[in-house]
Amino acid sequence: MTKKQQAVIYLGGSYPQLSGIKAAKDLGLFVVVVDRDPIAPARKFANLFKEISLIDVPELLDLADIISERFQLICVYGIADYAFRSVAAITERFDLPMASREAFERAMNKSFSKRMWDFRGLPVSRGVTISTFEDTDDAVCHILDELEFPVIVKPADSCSSRGVKSFREKNFAKIWDAIFSAREYSDDVVVEELLDGRHFNVDGLFANGIFYPVTVTERFFLDNDIHQGLYGLQPPEIDESWNTRMFSITKEAACAIGLRQGPVTADIIWTGSGPVLLELSPHFHSIATMSLRTNGVCNPLKAWFSYLMGMEGWKDFLKDDGKFYGGYYFVYHREYGEVRRVRGLQEALKILYITDIDLSRTEGSMIGCPDGKSDLSGIVWAVGEKRQQVKESLRKASEKISFELK
Repeated sequence: MTKKQQAVIYLGGSYPQLSGIKAAKDLGLFVVVVDRDPIAPARKFANLFKEISLIDVPELLDLADIISERFQLICVYGIADYAFRSVAAITERFDLPMASREAFERAMNKSFSKRMWDFRGLPVSRGVTISTFEDTDDAVCHILDELEFPVIVKPADSCSSRGVKSFREKNFAKIWDAIFSAREYSDDVVVEELLDGRHFNVDGLFANGIFYPVTVTERFFLDNDIHQGLYGLQPPEIDESWNTRMFSITKEAACAIGLRQGPVTADIIWTGSGPVLLELSPHFHSIATMSLRTNGVCNPLKAWFSYLMGMEGWKDFLKDDGKFYGGYYFVYHREYGEVRRVRGLQEALKILYITDIDLSRTEGSMIGCPDGKSDLSGIVWAVGEKRQQVKESLRKASEKISFELK
């Protein structure tokens, strides 16, 4: 009997996924890319592309059934938290060597996972969970009386910072409105003390129950109340003891909720009193994977896929010679209107260390937000041998790019 070609279903076809999809194809996998956008950038690199929403579980199960008839399905990989009910359903049906449905559900629920971590003695921030509309008034009073300000309001079961807002001053009406708005994304709403410190994404990989540290990315944010990211750099300039502690927390946090197979990313803030665990997701940080971790020096997705393929030497893809720094920088635009022309793109690409630029706003598209908030309009990536120069190149490239409106 002819051995079936191995296949992976990759949920998400945005530009930051290109390196992961190329890594899978380099290994000889048949790559099925799924995205609801018919012109998703990764479409042209896929062996097969399907226009399906990442949360359409029945359609994705039907697709997986079809793929499994022709290929040996070894993995379904989701790029964001909202895709993981689909990942869990396919994993369960085909008995794939990944985390259980229950573990994915726990990871999705910020309130439940936080209680688990607190019970295990892991460092978490103080806060409250509001489960019913009737509890809101009493909960806001408790927040005003008991929590240290500033505080942050976020849906318990959401991702990508949707429904997130922070408050530096005690204001009953505004906090009540924010809780009500967060309920658009989740029945439960979490309100926590907003801590001051250095923010990190900590990535690791579980294979056969063993945890392998991958990398740490330091993240920086715009100074606004919805906590939009500005840029990230890896590896950060920190003492090795910080790395050791954060990887340990990530491992313990994942195991506490049953994630013992596959990629994980923890959000950790290092305060004056030490590290505090904020969230944990069952995937790598997709935007950061376009920089250091997929430039051939250290490629965790390639390691994960090759492990599932049964390849010897898969750990080699986790090796990092420490010679390179990587990073990303978001391009924002505030003025609202239709784009007539994009300026500075070619000049930005010529700047030292710049490797990729993806603009989500191009000629003819609408840009900016009617409410005056900054609109994420693109991402710049860089890889180089000097951290400060990588940072400066990212900043210069983002400043080169501008949008002329009609």
